[in-house]
Amino acid sequence: MGDILSHSLEILIESATHTASMLPVLFAAYLFVEFVAHGRRLESLRRLSSHPIAGAIAASALGLLPQCGFASAATVMYLDGLISRGTLIASYIATSDEALPILLSRKESIGWVVPLLLTKFVWGAVAGVALNLAGQASKTVHRRTTDDPNGAVEQVQARAVPTACQKPAHSRKDVFVHALARTVRVGLMILAFSLIFHIVGHLGQEKLTHVLVVTGWWQNLIAALVGLFPSCATSVAIADGFQRGMLSFSATVAGLSSNAGVALAVLFKESKNKADPVGVAILLVVAGFLAGMLVSVLGTVL
Repeated sequence: MGDILSHSLEILIESATHTASMLPVLFAAYLFVEFVAHGRRLESLRRLSSHPIAGAIAASALGLLPQCGFASAATVMYLDGLISRGTLIASYIATSDEALPILLSRKESIGWVVPLLLTKFVWGAVAGVALNLAGQASKTVHRRTTDDPNGAVEQVQARAVPTACQKPAHSRKDVFVHALARTVRVGLMILAFSLIFHIVGHLGQEKLTHVLVVTGWWQNLIAALVGLFPSCATSVAIADGFQRGMLSFSATVAGLSSNAGVALAVLFKESKNKADPVGVAILLVVAGFLAGMLVSVLGTVL
C-alpha cells in the first residue's frame, strides 16, 4: 500500500512540475495571440508568425527548448489561426520532451545530444517549410479553379480570427485577463492529460521499450508510431532504449521526431475539426519515419 501511495505521489508531483514548467510559455503564447488579435500595430508580428519559411524555421528552433512547452504554445497559436500546419509540424518534430535529460545523464550518450538536436532542428525546418509551401501552392490552385477567386482568401482570413475569444479586448487589462484565463483552463487540461498519460506510460514504459526492439527499417516505423503516444514516458522509453543499445540512432530520431508530448492531446481536445488533428498525427508519423530512414541512409553512406 505504501509503495502504491509513494508511486502515485511521484506521478502527481511529476505531472504538476511538468505542467508548471509549461505555464509561462503558454501564458506568453496567449498574450501574443490576444495582442495580435486586437492590436492594430502588430501586423509585422502577424506576418512573421504566418510566414511559410521564417515561421517554420523559428518554430523548429524554439521547439528545441526543454520540455514540450513550446509545442503546446504552438498548438495554441495554430488553433487561433496565427501559424500554419507546417509551422506546427516543425515545432512538434523539434520537440524533445524528456529525452534530453535522459541522454545527458550518461557519458555514453552525451555525444549524441548535439547530432540529435541538429537533426531534429534541420528536419523540422525542412518538413515545416515544405508543408507550408505545398499548402500555399494548393490554395493558389484552388483560387484559380473556383468561380469566386476571393472566396478562398476570405476563408483563410476567417480562420485567423481567434475561436476561443468571443469578446474583443479593448484594453491591456482585458488582454492580460483573457490570456490568464485561457492559460489556466488549458493548464488544468494539460495537468489532467499528464496524470492520465503518465500513469499509462509508467505502467507500460518497459513494454514500450521492448516493442521497439525490431530489426531493419521496421524499427524506424515502429519508433515513429510509438512516439505518437502523448506522454513523457514515451520519450523516456525511446531514450532509455537507445542508451541500452536496443534502438539505433535512426530509430531514436524517428521516435522523438513524432513525439510532441501532451501538445498533440491538446490539439485533439481543442480542435473543432476533428479530422485536422488526425491529419497532423499522420504527418508526424510520416515525418518521423522519413527522418529515421534518411539518417539510416546517411549513416550507411558516410
